[in-house]
Amino acid sequence: MKLIKSLILSLAVLVGFSSTSNARDITLSMWTHNQLYVDYFNTYLEEVQAAFPDDNITFDFQVTPDMATNSLTAIASGSEHTDLLGIEISGFGLFMVDDIISDNFVPLTDMYGDMSQWNPGKVAAWTHTNGEIYGIESEGCYMVYYYNPSILESYGKSVPKTWDEFMETGKILAKDGISMMLSELRFIGMYQQAGGKFFNEDGEFEMDEDLFMEVLKFQEEAFASGVINYTTDYWGQTPGVLYNSKQTVGTMAPDWYNNCCLQPTVKDTQSGEWRVAPLPTWGDEGYKTFHWGGTGFAIHKSSEAVDVAKKLLELAYFSYEGQIAKYDFFGGMPTLLAALEDPRIADKKFDFYGGQKFAEPFISVAGSSADDYQHVGRAIIDSVSRDLTTLLANGEITAEEAHERFISQVQDELDFL
Repeated sequence: MKLIKSLILSLAVLVGFSSTSNARDITLSMWTHNQLYVDYFNTYLEEVQAAFPDDNITFDFQVTPDMATNSLTAIASGSEHTDLLGIEISGFGLFMVDDIISDNFVPLTDMYGDMSQWNPGKVAAWTHTNGEIYGIESEGCYMVYYYNPSILESYGKSVPKTWDEFMETGKILAKDGISMMLSELRFIGMYQQAGGKFFNEDGEFEMDEDLFMEVLKFQEEAFASGVINYTTDYWGQTPGVLYNSKQTVGTMAPDWYNNCCLQPTVKDTQSGEWRVAPLPTWGDEGYKTFHWGGTGFAIHKSSEAVDVAKKLLELAYFSYEGQIAKYDFFGGMPTLLAALEDPRIADKKFDFYGGQKFAEPFISVAGSSADDYQHVGRAIIDSVSRDLTTLLANGEITAEEAHERFISQVQDELDFL
């Protein structure tokens, strides 16, 4: 008996020693450009720690405005890289060059499960040409029309259902110096909503040129007539001035515009006056909406705690409850379609929007959104279209000139890659 007790005691000591020796001291790091993401992920420390009770886990999440450059520099030099990286969507194409994303980051495809439950446009945003998905989106970024209905009602009008109706109504208001929309958007978004693409299945630059011209002609007319008020001060003082003076009906923007921009601008002066509605469409063609912006979180392969990083993303972003929690925390509409229709989101009313169920228009368009395309040349598309949209809006070039210059400039820069 003494021998048996001695053996049991020895075994217990060995098991205890093994458990202690296998414990890890983990500092999970992250770079992102947005403090809200830092604050949100930090709320999950206790749950992550509970999932790994033998480890000692701390978070080191930092706001790094130029995180893409930091990441690419670290990769190129072989220096230390953060565990988690929040990639702003316009920069993802840079990571597709020479397969940087697949060589350096962990595929997250298996974490998605049934792909039909996710918004396909926001899955496409983080998909590499090898078919693997390397990020999970923070927000739906579904575009809708934010507007002040009192302006339309004073003219006996309602929100237009199509872009043709939008132009007709807009021209009536424009006679009195009122625009239907304040915008800094490039023409590429409306082209995508109309069903246009920039690259074919082989990754070659290819466009529907007739459709592209239709969109350019629409914008040319809208800019010239005052239906769309194009501004390069969209993030400055101009929106507040025009919204409060009711010189513009509203703007076309995604879910994140509510918290970041609109409410801070006019909450004290126009609370209860605003509403949200689905975008006008191009008739029976194209999609109900497109996307603007987004941030996807990826895990670097050098991380010594990939399992911990995955657990954090699982809890905060991949899970049903995480999708709802992030909406409550920073207003990011779910990309998990079932969560978008959860009563805690779908039935939530906002005083700022006159008691409207804010999520309604987003729910109505989420199933018909243009793919948020990705390509190594995405940054080129964005850059060229930004410059040409400004020239088109100012009347410095025609729609035909914008068409020709866009295609030739993009092709030239792609050839240079």
